Amino acid sequence: MEETTALTVRQAAALLRMGQAAKAREILAKAVAAAPGHAEAWTLLARCELSLSSPEAALTAGQGALRADPGHAEAYWVTARARLDLGRPVQAERAATEAVRLDPARWYTHAVLAEARAFHPLPWIRRKALEPARRAVELGPYEPGAHIAAGVAAYRARRRRQARRHFEQALALDPTDDVALNNLALTDLARWRLGLAARRLMTSYTANPASPIPLHNLGVIAGRLVQAAQMLTVIGLIAMAVALAATDGDAVRRVLGGALLAAWALLVRAVVRLPHPARRWLARRVSGAGVVVWALLIVAPAGATLAAAVLPRDLALITVVVPLLILQGLGGVLLLPLLLRRMLRAVRAARADG
Repeated sequence: MEETTALTVRQAAALLRMGQAAKAREILAKAVAAAPGHAEAWTLLARCELSLSSPEAALTAGQGALRADPGHAEAYWVTARARLDLGRPVQAERAATEAVRLDPARWYTHAVLAEARAFHPLPWIRRKALEPARRAVELGPYEPGAHIAAGVAAYRARRRRQARRHFEQALALDPTDDVALNNLALTDLARWRLGLAARRLMTSYTANPASPIPLHNLGVIAGRLVQAAQMLTVIGLIAMAVALAATDGDAVRRVLGGALLAAWALLVRAVVRLPHPARRWLARRVSGAGVVVWALLIVAPAGATLAAAVLPRDLALITVVVPLLILQGLGGVLLLPLLLRRMLRAVRAARADG
């Protein structure tokens, strides 16, 4: 039985290397059912589940490997990887620490520890992500995964240039690496280079439509455009109010109104040019009660600002100051329950993860 299971594991490993994770999973499931004490079979099954984006199943397989052999370093690695994919960085950090302790000579044990620490909710743990990331690159200088982990650790530590270098190195080693491409797009987002980020993400989305990562990040781009519209609206209202209070002339107001109108037109153009998945994400956000919130935060104040550019001064003061104090304040009050609910969700998730 042992020899048969070992042969099955070798066949499954070959299939996994050829990209046939589903077929490898099928034969490994039979192997672990017949030999539940074979830790290597469980570990390889977990790796197949990770390749197929099934972290829950990968975690179950990893736990099966640990039951079979509590000292199996790779079992701790796949367990940490699965928990990280499930958004449980606290548990992932514990498993990754054990993986590094058991097998400190493998780059991937240090890499998963770096990523788990990078996403840890405690800031002093996040700051410790750079050391295992550096060690992962030292042990695997030609491994894209090592550079991706180092890039994630640097990005979370707000070392954006260092992160870009690691992601670019990962893509140089493997131009088809979807994770590196998405993370590089995130660094473009941090620099507000939305067009370049959208093009990278669409390349990733086209290559792998089943992956939720590019769709999520395209939604982040749409969200950034909404944030830009909100900031522009507030700045426009304040600038117009100052112009009204400081001068009686119409020229300043008209120039300011024209500049704001041009800026809004550029934002609208950017939204229209977004890829379809990003526009679909934005449409879902701006629906139902969201229509009222966005109208109060953006559309109504924007209209008041443009009206203030052409109306008589006294009437313009009313159309600017009142929306500034009431509409923005009312929009903030409407958003407050949404923000509180999001905070409560985060607290519950942290408790469940801990």
